[in-house]
Amino acid sequence: QKDDSCASVNADELNSEGVVITYFRPAFTNNLYKKKPLTDYYICSSHKSFLIGNQKADYCDVNMIKYALHFGARYIELDIMNKDLQADTEPIVCSGIEKGNIMTSLNHLELNECLNTISLTAFSENFLQNFNDPLFLFLNLKTNDNYTTLDKIHDSIVEFLGKYLLPSNYNHVDISKLNLCELRRKVVILTNKSVPSSKLDKLINASCDKPFLNRINLDGIDLIDRS
Repeated sequence: QKDDSCASVNADELNSEGVVITYFRPAFTNNLYKKKPLTDYYICSSHKSFLIGNQKADYCDVNMIKYALHFGARYIELDIMNKDLQADTEPIVCSGIEKGNIMTSLNHLELNECLNTISLTAFSENFLQNFNDPLFLFLNLKTNDNYTTLDKIHDSIVEFLGKYLLPSNYNHVDISKLNLCELRRKVVILTNKSVPSSKLDKLINASCDKPFLNRINLDGIDLIDRS
């Protein structure tokens, strides 16, 4: 039985001299690596993809997310905070400190705007060459466990990225064992922590507080190298 989900694309075109030219995109059908686990790959990644330059005291711009995707990134990070210090508030994207809900960027972005940009560009054949590759979306949750905000994050993800999400049986799994074929044109939701009892937790494929995902900073890499 033919696996259409991983089929290649052929297109014939007649040029001005009457010669038939066949274009072949060898994306998956004859790709020896399509069944290899994710641990066999390096993934082009973007840290704090929403910032234009400096990590603090600088501006956020949704176009930076678009640029990161355009230049090949398939791992995007968004820091999400509460817009206000109140129970019923909105999720925003900015740099900041969770304790005290202190924003350290000069402005913020609406989460919906960021997710809409990702939805329109991450899998667009007109915008990218690697549009069939999975997208790993890391949400750095700095919401002080505000469940109203967390539920709104869930609703926004479903609204803008719903058709790209993995089925529920991929919830909190060992993503290292997954392969590119089963993740083709899918968004993999990663977070810094699980958030039990929130709607968002049902969308998370892996979180850093569980054994399957470890987010290592630069100092951590140095320690690994020394050992």
